[in-house]
Amino acid sequence: MALTEHQQPATAPRSLRTRYLALAKVDVPDYWYGPIVAWSCAASPFGWVVVPASMLVTGVAGGNWAAAALDDIQGLADGIDEITYSSENTLRSRNRKPLLTGELTADEARLFASACVLGSMGVSVAAFGLSPHRPLRLVPIGLAGLLLSVQYSYGLKLSYRPGGAEASLFGTMMLVTAGPGYLFGAARPALWAATLLLSSTMTQSAMAANGQDAVADAAGGRRTIATLLTSAQYGRLIALLSVVDLAVALGAVGLGALHPITALTLTPAAVCKARQAHSAWQGDWLRARRRGFTALRMIAGGIIAGNLVGRALR
Repeated sequence: MALTEHQQPATAPRSLRTRYLALAKVDVPDYWYGPIVAWSCAASPFGWVVVPASMLVTGVAGGNWAAAALDDIQGLADGIDEITYSSENTLRSRNRKPLLTGELTADEARLFASACVLGSMGVSVAAFGLSPHRPLRLVPIGLAGLLLSVQYSYGLKLSYRPGGAEASLFGTMMLVTAGPGYLFGAARPALWAATLLLSSTMTQSAMAANGQDAVADAAGGRRTIATLLTSAQYGRLIALLSVVDLAVALGAVGLGALHPITALTLTPAAVCKARQAHSAWQGDWLRARRRGFTALRMIAGGIIAGNLVGRALR
């Protein structure tokens, strides 16, 4: 396979399976947490609902893998990935970009994305059929969530418009959390509190990454909020949103949407969110991104633990 000037061989040959795993970014499972958190909000989480819950996690993962592949295709085409993953940038490994290294072609990535979308639809429809609750309105909502995720950098290219990336990520995380919750018969106040916290934290983590990539994005024509604000303004915006998340969590516990024990199980996440806010305020984008994803996992774990322990204490 001939290599273009943007494509250079990887440092060592990798198996085809490893190349596709890198293309799908399977090491970033953060969208998968939504259905699991929604499952924990269900009235009877340990019954048959575990089966459709597991299937929905797989369906959500498939949509995320497709979006990652399409993002790499666009990033190669407009040169953003070449700048972001340049040999001078030791913080970003080119091995995460098999199109950039020439290990896969754009056509192969496009075929992979199409297969993931079809697989995601099939598994999600099967989960809908097996779920104890099947409100028909969730069918168009689920399709909207899948379409929204793959339009991030492809098709409508939402991430190339100011606020588009943030709206896409926030909306997708809401759909993959609230949608499954309705299938599982989850308690509505707990479900929506969890959905807001997960969606907001996911969005802020991506915003921190956009702060790091602002120069490359501007050069490639991607007009994110980070390219329109100064570094100081952008950092303060992320810090402010982190503070809002803390207020939402306290309000959800205070109003009874989440069990009081959740205040304890979410304490590590609150500390991590505060540290993320500090990193963003300082303009340390990679650390803010890393702490944001850590906080996301802590929030998911804290809500799951709070729901299950709280149910056991009742």
